[in-house]
Amino acid sequence: MIKNLVQFTSEEMVINKIFEIIISLFSPKTIIYTSITNNKITTIKTFPQNIKKTEIDLEKLNFFNENYYLLETKRSFILKITHSNELLGFIEINEIEYPQYLTRYLNIAIVISRICGLSIANARTYQKLNKTLDELKISNKDLKQFAHIVSHDLKQPLTRIILSLEMLKFNIKGDSNLKLVKKVEDGAFNLNSMIDKILELSTYGHRNENIKKIDCNEVIKQVLENLSFKIEKRNAIITYKGLPEIYANEIELIQLFQNFIDNGIKYNEKKSPEIHISAEKVGVDWLFSIKDNGIGIDSMNFNMIFEPFKRVGNGSKKSGSGIGLSICKRIIERLEGRLWLDSELEKGSIFYFRIPIKEDIL
Repeated sequence: MIKNLVQFTSEEMVINKIFEIIISLFSPKTIIYTSITNNKITTIKTFPQNIKKTEIDLEKLNFFNENYYLLETKRSFILKITHSNELLGFIEINEIEYPQYLTRYLNIAIVISRICGLSIANARTYQKLNKTLDELKISNKDLKQFAHIVSHDLKQPLTRIILSLEMLKFNIKGDSNLKLVKKVEDGAFNLNSMIDKILELSTYGHRNENIKKIDCNEVIKQVLENLSFKIEKRNAIITYKGLPEIYANEIELIQLFQNFIDNGIKYNEKKSPEIHISAEKVGVDWLFSIKDNGIGIDSMNFNMIFEPFKRVGNGSKKSGSGIGLSICKRIIERLEGRLWLDSELEKGSIFYFRIPIKEDIL
């Protein structure tokens, strides 16, 4: 009965079981439990339930250092419930049936009080975590809804601006004026793209569905098809072989490798960009690497590039929102993995990520 106490997930469940134990061992007339949080009385529970709930003298009891306090009748005592030097409560046990065994009872009661302290501490921690998790779910839901509302409210006037600029181009005269309108139009399109990316970023980390075993070789084939126009235009060479099957969301996995390959082509000044994807088993993990011969990244920017909207193209004015690697990092973290890189300016980059090998899910 006692060993099961630490498994309870609420303080009330712990105290109910403690009352059962005390009644079976000591046969008292009454039991009063006083719960203490931050040195303040929070709740009082009694057995029987209909007895008068009398608050204990907290200030007086705080001064005694023993695990128990004998009351004047010598048939009643108060147990001090603590854990890691934190006061959690008191249990007052009144009018035990056989006072001649008081010393023996006290030794047993002290052991019970220690187990009770651990159990209550565990239950309170569980309740706090549960509350935090509930609040986090609500916060994530509100954030997602907020992102949708903001993107909708921002895109409405922006769409009107883009349409007006398109009409203006047909009615404006002079190359300099046309260039100015084109510059404003490009800025509007970039802003429109950034709003879409904000919305996309807000949805990552909220999807847990459609996790299944996926062949990464097939994923790369799909990515190469998606990027076929860009690959042909830049004469890019993408190689891969012997990639493993992993458990993931297929859409997110495609997005992951597509971002890496797209960046490897985009930030590359060679006539023929080269990207090689490989994976090897390292202990209990798969270690993936994506190597390119691009412009490279300064080591002082290694951490910054994984932050949203941070672009460190070493002077390159390539288009982009600066959100791709941030999404990659989120996807890998959702797979319980880690992302990092090794890079040298003008020599290219290698992006690494490790994810745990998962057994077949039945």
